[in-house]
Amino acid sequence: MELIQNDRVIFNELTHTYFLDKKKKLIGVTSLMKKHGLSPDYSDIDPHVLNHAAARGTAVHKTLEAYDNHLMFVTPITVSDNEGGTATFDTTQELEAYKRAMLNYDGGVIASEYLVSDNDVVASSIDKVAETNEEGVYDLLDIKTTSTLHVDALTWQLSIYAYLFELQNPGAKVRRLIGVRVRDDSCTLTDVERMPAEEVKKLIASEKNGLPYCPPKKEQPELDGLITKDQMDALIADENRLAEAEAKVKAIKARIDEIHAKIAQYMGDNKLDKLPFDGGWYTYVKPSVTTSLDSARLKKDMPDVYNKYYTKRSERKGYVKVNLKSE
Repeated sequence: MELIQNDRVIFNELTHTYFLDKKKKLIGVTSLMKKHGLSPDYSDIDPHVLNHAAARGTAVHKTLEAYDNHLMFVTPITVSDNEGGTATFDTTQELEAYKRAMLNYDGGVIASEYLVSDNDVVASSIDKVAETNEEGVYDLLDIKTTSTLHVDALTWQLSIYAYLFELQNPGAKVRRLIGVRVRDDSCTLTDVERMPAEEVKKLIASEKNGLPYCPPKKEQPELDGLITKDQMDALIADENRLAEAEAKVKAIKARIDEIHAKIAQYMGDNKLDKLPFDGGWYTYVKPSVTTSLDSARLKKDMPDVYNKYYTKRSERKGYVKVNLKSE
């Protein structure tokens, strides 16, 4: 089937705003999610760093869009730096990584920046629409260039897209929602679950009526069936004993550290290298200055250099942390 093009909604790329019939302003999906607390929180990150990352993301999006649309493109590519100027990025690595990853994907991209809307409240552009081997069945893909893939937010974003896509294309069905994380020479495809259409409708209705959206509470799984009651009782008893022992160790260490500080002061003032006691001796370690990489400052001042040359990925097994209730 042929996708329906929405000719009632106009997108202003300069102001990143959507208008219905050139009159009514519609809210974008990103703004909708942020307004209702469904987006990642970047409030503790320097605005300059965010603007730089957003500019790089734009450069990667434009490169991949041109590639999928079989258009001529140039890299390095120059885009707005979101601060009144421009920034230039070499997106060759990202493009090659994207090409490699898509070789193993069983769909075919047929549209980039595909505009969808309910023609009432919300509008947005889907990064990638891909056709499948089944007529009228599609996948929706969203390109991410962030250091971390925020799955919860991506789930909402793509679920809203899916709702609007099927609304705009009666009879069409969305098969998969896929986050495509492209960063440097790495590209990974991650499937996310689809939120129920009813929840998306509630979110849009909340926005329309000027009300905050209240997401559904997640059901809390129980330990029943995993371990027996006797095992649970024994485990809780052991957890409490361990917590009490750790508290005692912490108190003992605090007392030791206090006395050690006095001994160190005495040995330093009297230029003593060793101080014997019944059962051993103390050795004085003189004050010194160490030099280390200020990774936080490097990440802030030169995020591209930090992410490309000074980060490494390591995997660790999942584990549980216990939180004991106070009596």
